[in-house]
Amino acid sequence: MGEPVVLKKYEPVSFQINQGKNHYEASILSSLSHPAIPELFGVLHTRGSMYLILEYKPGSTLNTDLFQNHKVYNDFEISRVGIQLLSVINYLHSRNIAHRDISIDNIIDNGMHISLVDFGLSRSIRYEESTAQTDYYCFGEVLLFLLYSRYTKPNDKKDIFAPWYEELRLTDFQKYYIGRLLKLKKLFADIREISNGFRKFIGEGVPPYL
Repeated sequence: MGEPVVLKKYEPVSFQINQGKNHYEASILSSLSHPAIPELFGVLHTRGSMYLILEYKPGSTLNTDLFQNHKVYNDFEISRVGIQLLSVINYLHSRNIAHRDISIDNIIDNGMHISLVDFGLSRSIRYEESTAQTDYYCFGEVLLFLLYSRYTKPNDKKDIFAPWYEELRLTDFQKYYIGRLLKLKKLFADIREISNGFRKFIGEGVPPYL
């Protein structure tokens, strides 16, 4: 038997309205080669619809793990997901491409490796450098979701109004780092600065082999 694939369908109405934009995803995916990005096997046109034939990536989305499986991410797992995601972002930006829709819905995790899917909003950043900041912001949001997985409501009434970062026990640098990702403070210059900062963010919890 052959390997399973994913069929992504563009509905006829959407396809007709956005004919030009619909080809961005296929064009961009065909130019990429990375183990964390699904390979594009082909494009099928039939009855006014368009289908992308994509490599199947095993695992579950971070959304499913967080909100259905109630998974709690420890330091090791946060570092694993974060470092692998930054590696994919670095690859994309080195190819002058921004994903622009990095989220817990579009990250698949099989317990060892993540995959980044759904490139429907991806665009070239060659002529619009600010587009890269969108990916940095989205990385910050994903990081917050992983951190919040171990958040518990205070049992003591006197603590119920305590700031969330006290419950998460974030250091001053960690709060500052997330603030920069979320555009609340000075923006990061590039992905290298973000990667170096992330290693400091998780400190000694970074597995050296990733």
